[in-house]
Amino acid sequence: MGSDRYITLGKTPEWGAPTPEKLAAVAIDFLGDRWTAKVREDTGCLVVQCDDHNTYHLASERPEMWNPYIVMRGDTEPTTRGFEVWFDSPEVTRVTTRSHSCDDFTSCLARRYTEIIANWWNGEVEWPG
Repeated sequence: MGSDRYITLGKTPEWGAPTPEKLAAVAIDFLGDRWTAKVREDTGCLVVQCDDHNTYHLASERPEMWNPYIVMRGDTEPTTRGFEVWFDSPEVTRVTTRSHSCDDFTSCLARRYTEIIANWWNGEVEWPG
């Protein structure tokens, strides 16, 4: 399930405010080098993703569950794992998982990444309800 996690940043630490490059480095340090973190030129958001396919409950027993979005979006391949980091303002950073590219595992990774960012940049997180 997709969700937004808002981080309201606190006092800037001695290593400076978070930048897309710094948050990309944190993502790769946390997730490993099989993941990529790139800034989209058209939106300025940081896209963090890998080639791992999402998994869905009971997909091993019910093959039709391998990608619940295939009918809705016309996909022919399994979706891959990933999330986005948006810079809504100088004070607010948002980590977003979208339903079309999020399974439970990806959601857990995005949650922990959000906690790491909040910790390193003195932020408070508004968790999805």
